[in-house]
Amino acid sequence: MKRYIFLLLILLFCIPRFAFADVRLAVLEFGGTGIDKSGLRILSDKVREGVLEVSKHKRVDGEVLIILTRENIQQIIKDQGKTLEDCEGTCEVEIAKEIGADYVISGDVSVFDGLYITTVKLHRTSNSNLLSTKMIESETKRNLLSNVKKITVQICKEGLSFSDSLQKKGKILQQEIEPKEERSIVPFT
Repeated sequence: MKRYIFLLLILLFCIPRFAFADVRLAVLEFGGTGIDKSGLRILSDKVREGVLEVSKHKRVDGEVLIILTRENIQQIIKDQGKTLEDCEGTCEVEIAKEIGADYVISGDVSVFDGLYITTVKLHRTSNSNLLSTKMIESETKRNLLSNVKKITVQICKEGLSFSDSLQKKGKILQQEIEPKEERSIVPFT
């Protein structure tokens, strides 16, 4: 029985991305100093909130965008026999590749001279290309929360190729399919 489950898991990881017809984006947990783990988790959630806001009713690269939750990422890593601690210190792009994400957003916070300095980055995993990055300075943790969401929206707009939703695409396709003028068939003689 274990052998069948193992084979099924291997098969699922080996099926090409186009078979699922979606784009997966992972928001990794923020790292940094000067903020406790719960604060870093809140920042990661604010980034997810920003991605949801900017991608609502949109497609990325013509496909449905799936945002991997913290729980999704933990389960995928667990299924691979690892823990999140095993992935710490590893490049964020490599982690995203391991969990099957097409894009990854990562971030880091440092406190310098009383300022919270935060960097948020968006990478494409297929070629490890850095698509967009922003750095912000905030005087308080409260400002940091609102600022990190704003820059997430900015980096997504800069780095991802958004298009209209399915409903709008369906209307456009219908208009293209419908004939624009009457055509008659003339028999050959």
